[in-house]
Order: sequence, then C-alpha cells, then structure tokens
Amino acid sequence: MTAAKMQTKDLAVTALCTAIIAVCAQISVPLPFMVLTLQTFAVAFCGYLLRPKFAAMAITVYLLLGAAGVPVFSSMRGGLHMLTGPTGGFLIGFVPMILLCSLSRKKIPAFLLGVLGLAVCHLAGTVQYMLLMHIPFPAALLKVSVPFLAKDVLSVLVALMLAARLRPLLAGSRS
Repeated sequence: MTAAKMQTKDLAVTALCTAIIAVCAQISVPLPFMVLTLQTFAVAFCGYLLRPKFAAMAITVYLLLGAAGVPVFSSMRGGLHMLTGPTGGFLIGFVPMILLCSLSRKKIPAFLLGVLGLAVCHLAGTVQYMLLMHIPFPAALLKVSVPFLAKDVLSVLVALMLAARLRPLLAGSRS
C-alpha cells in the first residue's frame, strides 16, 4: 500500500473513531442512581485501534466539535460549558486515556495502559468536580468516580478485546 493510501486510510479510520465516540456517548443505560454511557468504552476502543497521532486527532476533533456546540457529548449536549463545568474534567481526561491506550504496542501490557488511562481520566474528572463544587476530594471521588469504576474497567477490557480482533482487518492502519 502506498504512503498516500495509508495516510488516507488512517484519516478515514480516525474520522470513524471520532464518530464512534460521539455515537457511544449517546447510548446510555439509566439506573436509579446514575446514567451509564458507552463513551469510556469508545475512547478506549479507539485508542487501542489507532496509533497515538491519530488517536490524539480523533479525541481532539471530538472535543472541539463538542466545545463548538455540536451535540456530541452525552445526552446530546454540546458547548464549551461542558468542558469547563463540573464533569468536564472527564472529557478532558479522555485525552491522556486515549493516548495511553494507543501506546499498547509497547512493552507495557495494553490492559494496564488502559486502566492507567482510566485512572488519569477519573482523577481529572474528580479534581475538576471537587474544585467547581467546593467539596472535599473523597466526597467528589465517591460521587463521580467510584460508582463508575467497575463499569469503566470492564469497558476498557471489552474495548481491548474488540480492538484486537479488528486490528488485523485494518492492516496498515496500526503498524
């Protein structure tokens, strides 16, 4: 495959990943005490599928679209206030998360990188929530992180397994 065709394929998969993140943010399961989305799964999946440069592009385009007001964030919301609001730290935390997942070709196990990315994402989200809601860190952690941890770790695991099966089909997109 020529370099130009490979670049075009990489960009097409990157655009598809941006769309996957946006769509998965809308898929939700309402529970009595919280709403679960597939957004974390999508970020991990795209990170595992893409090389770092393209993973960074996918999440950056997603965040810029949302910041510009396109309703790509959960519950069909958009706007800069979503990034600067109480839970915006989680959206910002998707950047290091997707990048860590995209490093899965290195010597560190892919699942460990995904969980590390998830931890950084949860830390960013919890700290922003704590600062904006003026509550102690442990209270913020119990409110916005702990209830989602099991689902998010499972999301990372499923994303890794699915991406590992799809990567061979995208030969050349991740070398």
